[in-house]
Amino acid sequence: MKKVSSKLRVTEIATIANNLIRQYQWDPNINSDAFLKKTVDEIDELSGRLTESIQRGTTKLGLDEADAVRDEAIRDLGTLIDGYTAIPFADQKEAAYAIKSIFDKYGKRIAIEPFAVESSLIESMLVDFSTPITIAAIQSLPGVAELIVKLRKAQDDFNAASDKQTANAADKPASATELKKEMLTLLNDKLIPYLNTMMMANPDVFGTFAKQAEVEIDRANATVTKRSNDE
Repeated sequence: MKKVSSKLRVTEIATIANNLIRQYQWDPNINSDAFLKKTVDEIDELSGRLTESIQRGTTKLGLDEADAVRDEAIRDLGTLIDGYTAIPFADQKEAAYAIKSIFDKYGKRIAIEPFAVESSLIESMLVDFSTPITIAAIQSLPGVAELIVKLRKAQDDFNAASDKQTANAADKPASATELKKEMLTLLNDKLIPYLNTMMMANPDVFGTFAKQAEVEIDRANATVTKRSNDE
């Protein structure tokens, strides 16, 4: 049985580990082997940590997505306000210009500011929109209040995503790359040598699981070769 390629991606290593655990659980012939059970338990524990680390890695993506939502809310609000300034109704046009004077202090350009700066500007703009006079102007323009509520929610969602990222960073857990190295060591230096030995010593008991593990590893390793050929 060949070793697991170190060129496999973190998610691919995690997939191998999860499949091996599942195959072990399905094979009653090997459950009584103490060494194999201990090794699979170690793989299972490390697999859980690796999965959590991969999920933490998606937090930044969640932050980017939350920022995109609030950027869209800012653009939509600015577009609607501009539209109201062009209508031929004096009362609504006056209200629109009153709101526009506030929006233009910040402008659609705040959507391209760094995350922290944009958050500060949005919060300031929402405060400016909350005065009694401004609220009255907003309520006279259908759709504006709804977009301001949308922006408030988008900012709250961004804050929640940012807090989650900060909490994850504060925990300072092992990175996915570090855990990948641990998993490779566990698979290549402990599990595979043992299975290779037991395949010869007791093939009736270990043969099925070992062959399934070999197929799983070979399939994963083949993706590395395919990627190299495609590059």
